[in-house]
Amino acid sequence: MGHGPGKNQLTISYRPEIDGLRAVAVLPVIFFHAGFETFSGGFVGVDVFFVISGYLITSIILSDLRADKFSLVRFYENRARRILPALFLVLAVSFFIGWFMLFPEDMEDFSKGLIATVGFVSNFFFWNRTGYFDTAAELNPLLHTWSLAVEEQYYFLFPLFLMALWRKAAPKIGLALCALGVASLVAAEVALRVDREAAFFLLPFRLWELAIGGYAAYFLLKRPPVPMPAVRELAGAAGLALILGAVFLFDEHTPFPGLYAVVPTLGTALIILFVSPSTLVGRLLSSAPFVGVGLISYSAYLWHQPLLAFARYRSLSEPPLWAVLAICVITFVLAYFSWRFVEAPFRRKQEGFSRRTIFLASLAGGLCLSGLGVAGLTTDGFKGSFIAGLDERQKAVWDGRGEASAQRRPPCHFAITGGTAPSLEAKFLACAKTHGKAIVILGDSHAMDLFNAAAATWGAPFIVSSAIAGCRPDGTSKLETCHYDDFEQFLIRHKDAVDRVIYNQAGLYLVSDTGGRPPHRSMFRRRNLSVYQPNIAGIDAVAAYLKRLANYADVIWAGPWLEPHMNATVLRRLALNCIARSIPVKPEIVDTFQLLDSVIKERVGRDRQIKYVSTMQALGFDASKDFYDCDGPYWSDGHHWSDAGERRFGPRLEDVVQ
Repeated sequence: MGHGPGKNQLTISYRPEIDGLRAVAVLPVIFFHAGFETFSGGFVGVDVFFVISGYLITSIILSDLRADKFSLVRFYENRARRILPALFLVLAVSFFIGWFMLFPEDMEDFSKGLIATVGFVSNFFFWNRTGYFDTAAELNPLLHTWSLAVEEQYYFLFPLFLMALWRKAAPKIGLALCALGVASLVAAEVALRVDREAAFFLLPFRLWELAIGGYAAYFLLKRPPVPMPAVRELAGAAGLALILGAVFLFDEHTPFPGLYAVVPTLGTALIILFVSPSTLVGRLLSSAPFVGVGLISYSAYLWHQPLLAFARYRSLSEPPLWAVLAICVITFVLAYFSWRFVEAPFRRKQEGFSRRTIFLASLAGGLCLSGLGVAGLTTDGFKGSFIAGLDERQKAVWDGRGEASAQRRPPCHFAITGGTAPSLEAKFLACAKTHGKAIVILGDSHAMDLFNAAAATWGAPFIVSSAIAGCRPDGTSKLETCHYDDFEQFLIRHKDAVDRVIYNQAGLYLVSDTGGRPPHRSMFRRRNLSVYQPNIAGIDAVAAYLKRLANYADVIWAGPWLEPHMNATVLRRLALNCIARSIPVKPEIVDTFQLLDSVIKERVGRDRQIKYVSTMQALGFDASKDFYDCDGPYWSDGHHWSDAGERRFGPRLEDVVQ
C-alpha cells in the first residue's frame, strides 16, 4: 500500500526495520487472500500498513513543519509519485485482462470499481456491494483498493488537520491525536455491532489505527528512543508476537475491526517505538530478505488480488495448490519489475519527472482509466461485442443464463412477503375464492428458488411465496427484522385458505464449524475442507417455529439441497462452449449436506406435527452431471438455481411435497 517514503526519500531518517515491517504486513495479506488456512488472520496486515502510514506521514509533516518548510503541494506531489504510477499500471493491465476474460455483467461491475478506485472512493463502493470475507469478494480484482482509498482520504485530510494544530496549538498535537484515536476506536466498536462492513471499509472507523502511528511519530520526535536495551528487546519481541498472534489466531469470524484490531496495531506501534537495527527483532527485520520484500510490498499488494481473482474466475473451485503458489511467485516477480521500472523512477525527481509532469501525467492517467470505466458502464460491460461473438445456440444459452427467475407467472402465483398490505390480502382471498387453498413456500433466498421452480413447473394454480433473502428463524439472520412473526399472523387470519406451508432454507446456516459458528461461504472454497457438523440449536429453533405453524396448516420442511459452492461463471463458460466435463463436488461438501439431511430428518421425525422431505434424495444429485448442459448452467452462483435449474429441478420435487 502507499504507506510513506522508501529509502530514496530523505524527509526523515531511513529505518530499514520499517521496510522489514512492511514485509511482515504484506506477506500475511497475500497468503490470506491466496487461501492458506494457516494465515487465517492475514487480513490484519492491512492494519499494520495503516499504522506504518500514520507513523511515516506524521513524521514527514511534523518534521517539515518544525523546520518551517512544509508544503502542501509538495506533499501531494510526493503522494502522487509514490502511489499513482504503479496503481495505474495494475489497473490498466487488469482492465485488459478483464476485457478478454470477464462476462459482460462482471465487466460492468469491474468498470464501476475502476472508476471508484481512480477516484479513491472504492471503500465506499465495496461497502455498499459486498463483504470483505464474502465469496464474491474473492472474485473481485479490485477489492484490495479499498485500503488505498482509506489512506488517500487520510492523506487529503490529515495534513490540513496538523497544519491547523501547528499554528494554533502545537503543544496539544499529541493530546489531539490521542483524542482522535480514542473517538475513532469507540466509533469502530459501536459500528461493528450495527454495520460491520461500514466499520471495516470506512475511514472514520479506521482513523484510530493511523492515529496510533501518528502518535508514535509525535512521541519519537519529542523524545529520544528508550535507551535501556532490555526494555527495547522485550517490547520489540512483544510487538512481533502480537502481530503474528493476530495473523495465525484471528479468522473471518473475529469481530473486526474494533478492539480486536488493537492487537496487531499495538504490536506495530511497539516495533516502531522500540526496535532499531541493534535489537534482535530489528536485526531480523533489517535483514536483506525482509527489506527486499518490504521495498516491493506496495507493488506486491497491488498485483496479488487481480492475479488471484482472475485465477478463481477461471476455476470451478479453489485453484490447485501448485497454481496458487505459482501466482504468489508471479506476484513478487511482477512486483519487482514494477518497483524497479515504475515506482522507483517516478519517485526520483532527477529522472526528469518534474512536479508539473507528475500532476499532468496523474490527471491524464486518471482520465484515461476513468474513460475506460465509463465505456464499460455505458456499454453494459461491452455486452454488444460479447454477444456479437456468439452463435445462435450460445445466444439462446446466454438469454437464459440464469439469474433468479423473473418469468411471467399465472395470476395466482405471487409473493405475499410483507403481505399484510390490504391489496395483497385482497388478492390472496380472491385467488382462494377462485382456486381453493394455497400452497405457501416460506423461507430465505432458497425458498425463493423453490417458489420460482414451483411457479414454472408445478400444476397447482395457487402458489404463493413468503421468502426474504437472508431471513431464517434459526438465529443466523443478518436482518434485524424478518417476516416470520408477520407470516404467522397472516396464517392465523387465513388458515382456512392455506392447504400447506412448505419451508426451505440454505443448509449452510444449519451447520457449524469447530467453534460452533456457521461456516462462511468462502470456507467451502478451501483446499483443506472440513466436514461441518449439524447445528442442533439452529435445527431445533426452526422446528419449534414450524410446530407453531402446524397448529393452523399442514407444514412440510423441504430439507436443504446440496450446495456445490463452485464457480458458476465457469459453468456458464462451459455451457456456452458446450464442453462435456465431469465436475465433482468436493466430498467434504457432499458429506456435510448428507449428514445435515439425516440429522434433520431424525430430529423432526420425532414429532409428527411436521413432515420432513429430503430434497437431496428427491433431486437425486449426480455430482458429476447435475450442473449444466449445452442449454445452460443450472446454477446462478454456488448455491442458487438458475432459470434452467429451476425448470430442471422443480418437477422432481412436485410429487414429494404433496
